[in-house]
Amino acid sequence: MKGYILLAALVLASPCWAFRTNIQALREALMEAVRGMEVPASWDTVRLKPEEDDERNWFVEATLEEFLTEMGHKVTSDTSFLGPTLSFRILKLGLSCKEGGLLGRYVKRWADAELTFRWTEGGRVLKVENLKGGYFDRFPSSLLPELAHSQDPPFKAEVEGRDWGKVVEPLVVSVVVGGLLYLFYSVR
Repeated sequence: MKGYILLAALVLASPCWAFRTNIQALREALMEAVRGMEVPASWDTVRLKPEEDDERNWFVEATLEEFLTEMGHKVTSDTSFLGPTLSFRILKLGLSCKEGGLLGRYVKRWADAELTFRWTEGGRVLKVENLKGGYFDRFPSSLLPELAHSQDPPFKAEVEGRDWGKVVEPLVVSVVVGGLLYLFYSVR
C-alpha cells in the first residue's frame, strides 16, 4: 500500500504529466484533421485501407478507427469486405521543434497532419477530400527527453537551436567598422 502511495506521489510531482508526448501531439493534430470529415450515417461498417506503404499508416489507422467507432461505425481492415471503404494517403504527418526563450529555456512544438481521404463503395468513388490539422504547444526544455520518443522515427523531432550568427555577426561587423572609423578620424 505504501508503495502505491509513493508511486502516486512521484507521478503527481513530475511536471511532464501536464504536457503531451510527441505521439499525443501528433494524435491531436490528426484528430483535428479528421473532425472535419463527413461520414455517411447510413453505413454500419467501414473498411480502412491505406493507399500506399508508409511506416506511419498504423498510427493513422488506429486514430481513424477510434474516430469512426466513437461515431457508431464498425471498422474492418478485411480485404474481402465489399462495403464502403475509406482509403487514405498521408501527405504530411510530422513534428517540428524550436528552442525559445532566453537561453533556450522552453521548446515550441508544432505537430502537423495533412491527409487525403477517398470514400468508395462498390468500386465507385463517392468523395475525395484533403484535410489538415495542427497542434501547437510549449514546454520547458528540461522535459524534452521525457516527452520525445527517440526510438520511433515518425514521432521524433530534432530541436532547432537558435542561430546566434544572425545576432553576433552584425554586432562584430558594426564594432570593427566603428573601430576603424574611430581610428581614421582620431589619427587626423
